Amino acid sequence: MKKADLFWNEDTPISKSFDEGYFSSHGGLEESSYVFLNGNNLPNSWEEKQVFCIGESGFGTGLNFLNVLKLYDECKKKPKELYFISVEKEPLSLEDLKKAHSFFPEISKYAKKLYHKYPPLSEGLHFLNFGSVKLILCFGDIKDVFSNLTCKVNAWFLDGFSPSKNPDMWDEQTLKLIKNLSAKNATLATFSVARVLRDNLNKVGFTWEKSKGFANKKHMLKATLTSHEATFKKPWFAPPNPTKERKAIILGAGIAGASLAYKLAQRGWEIDIIDKEKEAGSGGSGNHCGAVTPLITLPQIELGQMYERAFLQAVDFYKGLGIGEFKGLKHYAYDKTYLKRWEAWAKRGSEIFSLCEDKIGKYFQVHQGGYLQPFRACRDLVNGHENIKFYGDCEIKSFTYEGGIYEVKTSKKTFQAPVLIVALGVESEKFLNSHSWNLQKIRGQVSFLDEAVKTEQPLCAKGYICPYIDGRQVIGATYIKDDECLQVRAEDNEQNLANVKEFLSCKSEYDPKKLEGRVSYRCSNSDRFPLIGAVGDVEFYKSEYKALPWKKHKPHLFKKAKYLPNLFISTAHGSRGLVSSILGANIITAMLEDLPIPLEESLLHALHPERFTIRRLQRQEVW
Repeated sequence: MKKADLFWNEDTPISKSFDEGYFSSHGGLEESSYVFLNGNNLPNSWEEKQVFCIGESGFGTGLNFLNVLKLYDECKKKPKELYFISVEKEPLSLEDLKKAHSFFPEISKYAKKLYHKYPPLSEGLHFLNFGSVKLILCFGDIKDVFSNLTCKVNAWFLDGFSPSKNPDMWDEQTLKLIKNLSAKNATLATFSVARVLRDNLNKVGFTWEKSKGFANKKHMLKATLTSHEATFKKPWFAPPNPTKERKAIILGAGIAGASLAYKLAQRGWEIDIIDKEKEAGSGGSGNHCGAVTPLITLPQIELGQMYERAFLQAVDFYKGLGIGEFKGLKHYAYDKTYLKRWEAWAKRGSEIFSLCEDKIGKYFQVHQGGYLQPFRACRDLVNGHENIKFYGDCEIKSFTYEGGIYEVKTSKKTFQAPVLIVALGVESEKFLNSHSWNLQKIRGQVSFLDEAVKTEQPLCAKGYICPYIDGRQVIGATYIKDDECLQVRAEDNEQNLANVKEFLSCKSEYDPKKLEGRVSYRCSNSDRFPLIGAVGDVEFYKSEYKALPWKKHKPHLFKKAKYLPNLFISTAHGSRGLVSSILGANIITAMLEDLPIPLEESLLHALHPERFTIRRLQRQEVW
């Protein structure tokens, strides 16, 4: 990804690529307010909304975002939540942002918030949480980005370099994408009145009018969307309809269930979270310590991209709650596969991690990597909000759905709520017996050492070793399918020691037979992506999409997906559940409340619970 290359004309940054300034020399903030805020009738337009979404076609220096942040802060009548979605093909470095903002002292306190959250300059979607304001900042080509979002924008800031300098940003294809991402009666404002822009607005269904331009510009444009019908590239993966309900039952109090419970409780939901164990975080999320790290694949691999997004969202979530330590993490390229990945990233470059080498070997220095105590995190989350009620030691027996209400029977009592979320790991498939996801039960054993290695960062190779905390240093973990043994085994301790031998100078001092440890089970599946989202109506899928093998390139022929009412799942998080579970919580929260989804659509489809149903239909299987 190309980064912005600038030169300066006094206090105005100029793009070398487009030979044009990022904002008006007559006043950047004044232009932003006149064209984009006034042009979209802000703040009046958002006063009656619970959630309001702004879309922008060029983030640039972030001046429009900071101006909106300032306006939102100063307004008394405003939505409870504001989303600002922006795209930038050539993002500015943090240093250039700071220089550009230095000329606008009136936004300095808001700029500092942006600096604290400003993401690594890596291609893709970045979800930045500023409390009531959320910024979805996407680095990449505008067409690639806008064809890969799930949102409903109320007001558009059509910004960026002029049509004569950057025609791709203003063409009919881009405006069609903008239309498809728009809410009903969305508005649009821009400084440009170019004929090609006016013609393209007409073609896609916007009604426009000229008004007086800013400073020495004669005119600007204001537009309103008058024709709107959302289309789906893959209707079988279309998002579910949102709900107006505010009460849910969550089955499973591991990190997937606990983080989702906390997210929903923050938004005013009443949550009953149920687990068969006495305390939250007693199963796969019950380890003494765990590393927080992305899965590093070759560049441009969807699985790696998904884990990169999940990792950054998870770090932001945990840091915001004071959970864990994030001083970095070292992941060594311990075999040919990881060496190949290291070499590929060395050529490409990354701001998520640095490519380093020491006496042990080549490694990825993951800048925001870290560790936390999963069992403690789960308990802090379920006890962290008054709207959450945790029920432990409840064996889940069955559930029914009737009259808009789910009834879940357990060994202790019966629970009722209009929304049901399943986060039961490998038991999810047994519970939802209408579905076959081929979930895999993976036995993992960790071993406990005294402080064998002094480190503030987790060290990862074939195995991992976490920093010493609360009297233990955790190493692990084994990975064995379909092994039901719950006892700590000496041979697994021995394997764990062998897998971190690079870091231990005193391996021979440890007797595997005497080491303590812990056994738990991860849940995974064949494609290594978690299952996150609404649970589909399988009979509808079988009937509606049986012609997919012949008509998959004609999505307009198919109806939008049908789901079981208000039933969601978050499971199969595998070895990196500490990161993907937070992404799952963000996605399901967004689906329930009709919010912009903080993940690219292509990656969202890769997580879709019915992807295996679609694959079966494409293979013409009968079941």
